[in-house]
Amino acid sequence: MELVREVGGGIYLIDTFMGGVQAFTAVYLVAGKKACMLVDAGPSTGVDNVLKGLRVLGVDLEDVKYVLLTHVHLDHAGGTGHLLERLPRAVALVREGMEAVLVDPSRLMDSARRALGPIFEMYGEMRLVSPERVTGVGEATLELGERMIRVIPTPGHSRSHLCALDLVTSTLFCGDSLGIFLADEGKVLPVTPPPDFDLVEQRATLEKLAATGFRRACFSHFGWTAHGTELVSMSLRALERMVEEVRRGMAKEMDPREIAEGIMRLLGVHTPYGEFMFRDMSLVSVKGIMRYLS
Repeated sequence: MELVREVGGGIYLIDTFMGGVQAFTAVYLVAGKKACMLVDAGPSTGVDNVLKGLRVLGVDLEDVKYVLLTHVHLDHAGGTGHLLERLPRAVALVREGMEAVLVDPSRLMDSARRALGPIFEMYGEMRLVSPERVTGVGEATLELGERMIRVIPTPGHSRSHLCALDLVTSTLFCGDSLGIFLADEGKVLPVTPPPDFDLVEQRATLEKLAATGFRRACFSHFGWTAHGTELVSMSLRALERMVEEVRRGMAKEMDPREIAEGIMRLLGVHTPYGEFMFRDMSLVSVKGIMRYLS
């Protein structure tokens, strides 16, 4: 199993192997000459793999300056407290107004248990983060020596969502804003979980990302591609079809699981994650759209 993959231009993917699933949830290392940054912490169940990946890459843990969280869902931020215990100089960067979620994650954990149901155990428990090691950010530019990283607020998937654009390589770290990247199928599958999914904000976010002109996208789920901004159009088309399918299903009082199965057929998605993805993750997205439409 491949733990570390080189993206190029001083960027590396580390596979968290969340829940034992290969090539599903990534953390990215962005290396500058004097400091480096992690994009996301991954789930708490994947922290050991992230640390192992850093060792494989020869990274001095004291050189990690930031852990930038694309949003505070457990597969992206759940391991933050665990990681910071091992990264003595790192600060967690989170969307402005969301700092308290890391300092006291109890409400987030309760919400996640309700939303994720039987797959919660794949994510694991969060640890508290000391307030002095959390910084809220909005529109901002980060410096990693010669490297400049633009931080972009991107609500829609989650109100806490941020993307990061590496100005050196024109690489967008998109978190879940574009969705799940299915490389073998050349498709993007939007992810629309409750309770925060907002269609109007998501449309605005996609328009904002297209305007950056990014040339490469690094997906948390999973991998990277040089297709650039055409990914935005792919994501928006799929999203609109998903919303319309949920609207039709609600009008017919269909079971959410039946709607989810219909969406996967409609989009022609044959996910490599098998029953886990088909049965649970697509259902979570349907529930998020239903909540929004209600």
